[in-house]
Amino acid sequence: MENNTGPQNYCEGTPQSKEQSEGFDQLKRDFISKISHDLRTPLAVIKESILLVADETAGPLNEKQKRMLQLANENIERLTNIVVNLLDVSKLGSKHNPARKE
Repeated sequence: MENNTGPQNYCEGTPQSKEQSEGFDQLKRDFISKISHDLRTPLAVIKESILLVADETAGPLNEKQKRMLQLANENIERLTNIVVNLLDVSKLGSKHNPARKE
């Protein structure tokens, strides 16, 4: 006779542990997706602002200012690529991804 008074021990491979793992994986994907979106939006606004200033919309720039804006734009691109890569990695485990091998 089993004693059901103690905490359950979920062994790997049981339906409960698989469901827990899938639930946790979904939480991770949702979190990464939200963070990625939350980062991409302000990055796009910052990038557009930098480009407007670099196009001298607000007035003429000297060479040092142009170089600083170029560096800022390069770093915005780098951050945008990191966010996109993070989102891509989170999608690798998604069941909705047809490229996933099971």
